[in-house]
Amino acid sequence: MRTARATPIGSAPARLMRRIRRLPSSRSVKAITYRAVLMRLPMRRGSAVFESGLGRAFTDSPKYLYLALRASGDRRRVVWSYLDDPNGFPSDAVLVRRGSWRYLLELARAEFWVDDQGFPAIARRRRATTYLQTWHGSAYKTMGFDQPELRDAGHDRRQAFAAAVGRWTHLCVQSETAEQTFAAAFRHKAQVLRTGYPRNDPLLAPDVQSRKAEHRRSLGLPTDRLVVLYAPTFRDWDRGADGTARLDLARIAADIGERCLILVRAHYLDRPAETDAFPEIARDVSTHADVTELLLAADALITDYSSVMFDFALLRRPMLFYAPDLEVYNRRRGSYFDLQVVAPGPVVQDMDEVVGWLRQPQAAHDSYSERYDAFVRRFCGFEHGDAAERVRHSVFGTAR
Repeated sequence: MRTARATPIGSAPARLMRRIRRLPSSRSVKAITYRAVLMRLPMRRGSAVFESGLGRAFTDSPKYLYLALRASGDRRRVVWSYLDDPNGFPSDAVLVRRGSWRYLLELARAEFWVDDQGFPAIARRRRATTYLQTWHGSAYKTMGFDQPELRDAGHDRRQAFAAAVGRWTHLCVQSETAEQTFAAAFRHKAQVLRTGYPRNDPLLAPDVQSRKAEHRRSLGLPTDRLVVLYAPTFRDWDRGADGTARLDLARIAADIGERCLILVRAHYLDRPAETDAFPEIARDVSTHADVTELLLAADALITDYSSVMFDFALLRRPMLFYAPDLEVYNRRRGSYFDLQVVAPGPVVQDMDEVVGWLRQPQAAHDSYSERYDAFVRRFCGFEHGDAAERVRHSVFGTAR
């Protein structure tokens, strides 16, 4: 972990930062200082600020793009933001706490921004700064201006969202469907990179089976049991719910027993799963930052409306869509397609069907082969396993 100063101790930016750090740290003061002072400092040519999950972890497509950047021999100065804990971030990068004065200084001076969700709204982008938005998944549920929360918001809220999206200069997509959906939902003007997502490259690697075994070993998972990842998304009207609120682990323990192991990954807006009462058949992996590694390790996936459906499909492994509140979800949040018609696996609404599927997931998978193929063609058309390298070349060019 490199935390050395980015500028000499006696340099003008360093002296300026010592003065700025004595200012109040309110949002309004930071916004004014960012525009009036920090953006007037010289740009640091070649430098880049990376962020994933709003600084929660070193993960998602920014992680895999960064690894490709370093593997290519590109040694440019890269800053990674962290929200709470700098552990787990690259040792050859400069680490700054998200929201700090130093963080704002790095954003103001960087030539490149890379993230998968959104840098703070107060951070205006210089005209010469490239902003690569990798986003964090294709969409089943409505996004951007299409989602009820923003669609029904006031003028100021909608304008702020438009301004934040307006900073993007490049956007990764994994299919023509996603390209069209995001164009309408975000109303962006970014250059679209039809590359797929860098985070999905490992799912299409020729050594995918050895990667599966490697991640199972690192996670301490058994080799002789069916490992099922349960990865539901959040509900806007019930944020903070228990990660297993809709999956009856007691029922699975009684009817399936130790023939399978359920890995529960709650959405970050929900509480981690409460699996302690069922240690033989369930494990909470909500704090495991890299979902790509969990997808690789799993034999099958149970989800509901999460975008992991589009990523896991690349592995061609069994999927079940446990959606007990499908009608309510579609009415309150909205969706872009009919899950019951399009899903590459059974869409079920009660635990009897979940238990039945767990007994023979491969048999159900085989019966959905044609729909599975159609799903991959429609939603994963730009995924070829080389997204990180293609994005690297498009955005950063030759190695530095």
